[in-house]
Order: sequence, then C-alpha cells, then structure tokens
Amino acid sequence: MKIKAYLLDHLPHTIFWILGLLLLDVGLWLLPDYPVPLAYLFYLDSILTVLYIIFLIVVYFYRSRWYQGLTMHHELKAEALDVPMDCAQNHTQAFIQTHINELLDYHHDQVNTLVQHQQDQQAFIESWVHDIKVPLAATKLLLETTATTLEKPTQQQLLEEWAKINHYVDQILYFSRLENFSNDYLLREYQLRKLTVQVVQENMTYFFQKHIHFNISDTELTVLTDEKWLQYSINQLISNALKYTPENGEISIILRQDNSGRYLDIQDNGVGIPAADLPRIFDKGFTGTNGRLANQHATGLGLYLAKQLCEKLGHHLSVQSEVGVGTTMTIQFPYLNYYNEDYSHEPLKPTSQARFEAPKS
Repeated sequence: MKIKAYLLDHLPHTIFWILGLLLLDVGLWLLPDYPVPLAYLFYLDSILTVLYIIFLIVVYFYRSRWYQGLTMHHELKAEALDVPMDCAQNHTQAFIQTHINELLDYHHDQVNTLVQHQQDQQAFIESWVHDIKVPLAATKLLLETTATTLEKPTQQQLLEEWAKINHYVDQILYFSRLENFSNDYLLREYQLRKLTVQVVQENMTYFFQKHIHFNISDTELTVLTDEKWLQYSINQLISNALKYTPENGEISIILRQDNSGRYLDIQDNGVGIPAADLPRIFDKGFTGTNGRLANQHATGLGLYLAKQLCEKLGHHLSVQSEVGVGTTMTIQFPYLNYYNEDYSHEPLKPTSQARFEAPKS
C-alpha cells in the first residue's frame, strides 16, 4: 500500500487528533488558577505530534506484510483463485482473510460443478452423434441401393440433404470437442495437396450440381498437422466457397510457400464478403450479410470452428474478400522456429532426393 493512500485512509484519525490537541490546549490555557504558558503548550503539542507520527509509521510497517500479501495475491491474477491467503495479523485482517478464502472455496465448488456438467453434456453429445451416425449411414446405403428406382433429381436432392445433416452432426461433435482439443489430436507430416483433394472429392457432388469449375496447383508441400482437424477446417472453407459461388463459377486451390511458411489458398469468384463483415466473420454465432440471405441457413459456427482449430494446430487462418469479385481464405503453416532462428533465408533443399525417400521393400 502506498504511503499517500495510507495517510488518506487515516485522515479522519489525524483530524480527530488535531481537534483533540486544540481542545486540550484551550482547556489548559484557560485554567483560572494555574494558566499554562503558550510555550509549554507548544512544547507539549510537539511531543504528542511526534509520538502520533511515530505511531502511524509503526502501524504502517506492522501492516506492510498484510499489504504485501494482498499485492502478491493480486499479481497472481487467475492463479490467485487456487491460492488461499494466510497473512492476517489481527482480528480484522483475519475476518477479511476468512471471507476471501471462503469465496475461493465457493468459486472452486462452482467451477467443479460447471466442469462436471460440461463433461456430462459433452459425453451425451458424443454419444448422440455416434448413435445418429448409424441411421445416417443406413440412410445413405438405402439411397445408393435405390438409385435405380428414384429419379435422378430426387436422388440428387436426397443425397444433398443427407450431406447437410451429416455436416451439421459433425459440426456439433467438433464444437463439443473444441475445449478438450489436446486430448484428441496427433501431429504428423502430411502431403497438403493429398489432404485437400480428399476433401474436394467429398464435395464433388456440389461441384457437379452447380457446375463449378475446380483448379488445384500441382505443388507438393508437406505440413505438420493433424489430419482429421485440418480436413474439417478445409472442408468448412470449401463448403462456404461452394455455398456463396454462383453456378458456373470457379474455385481454385493454390499451394505456395515463402520465407515465413507454407500456404493453402482457397479462392472463389462468388458474391464476396462486405467490408463491414470482414472483422467479425470468425466470431462465434456471426452470420453476416450473406448468411442472412433467404436461401441460406448459416449457423455462425463454421468459420469460428475453422479459425479455432487452425489456431490450436499452430496454423493461421485469414481472409481477403471483395464484394462481387470473390473471396480468398488462406491457411498459413508457419515454419517451426527453434531457439529464435532466423528464417529470412530460403528453405534448405536436399542435395539428394534419395536420402529422403522411404526404403523400398
């Protein structure tokens, strides 16, 4: 506690002390039989004032341990919720300390209850998703086996609706696992083009339906990532591109690299995103102008999940867009930087490709 704040807290005591001295001086000076000289009163006031100042100093240093304990507890910030206080020196401080520690215990109880509820909810969601996947798989099998009896437009529409349901079910599952991401990922090196092509093949029906032209660069890049989580993010970006690109449009996927990392660009020539919406498109629940169109049913979770998953994997998701021109979603895979190494130079290339090939059986 600062000295200025300490003195301000004791200002009422100081005023009371001064008034008491004045009252004592007037009483002694007005004695009828034995009037006290003014010099003696001044001498007495000086001694009493020095004693009062010494008292304030002693009390300040006596309470400094308490103030330091409060300051250290405050500096712990979030970690202070797990550290009880134990620096009380008198009954007043002990009362405050007991109250703070009781609040910490109450907070722990509430957090534990909340965590338990979240775990129960997550377990229920995951169980529900796995259970619903069985009838979904059976439904798709029935659609495929009855392909000859259904008209092609009808079958196409049913498959499209099935894919939407499956996508929303996956969205629920990934959203529920977002907080426990560290328990469900495995980092390995993958061929980025191969992962992307697999996602495109899953959405090929929509490409054919809307006559969307598709291009992908032949560049082969290896990235360190988790296959499942990255493919979900890419799938969300491609789904958005398909959703907001008109018929006979074009979607291009470009793989590139520079001195700072490797990149996956997903470009479309769709409606584009208004400039006012760009800062918020990765916010949870934000659907934007395009998402509120009559023929769209955006949830505001897709891009939020893609952004969160990329960040948790150490990737960076960004966007560039212009209304009426199109949108480019970019996932950056930064180079790993050990011990503050400088990667301003070109990445090293192997002098012999055979050294990096798997041995032939």
